[in-house]
Amino acid sequence: GGGKSIGYIRYGYGLDELAEIIDQSIDMGLIEVKGAGWHAIRDNKIQGWDKLYLYIKENPSIEQELIKSLKEMTS
Repeated sequence: GGGKSIGYIRYGYGLDELAEIIDQSIDMGLIEVKGAGWHAIRDNKIQGWDKLYLYIKENPSIEQELIKSLKEMTS
């Protein structure tokens, strides 16, 4: 058997790596899901996946922190 692979392709952008980083971070517990669409990251509560995506996209240091943590957790 093989592992499950999910990729996000956005029209006009191609493969969406940030979407994959967010989903992996949720799966690994780096971003908490607080119910009813709320997410918690770095003491911030954000409602909705799309707003979470924009928040991380607008804060590249958070994206880099998530990437680093994911690499440490999976190596």
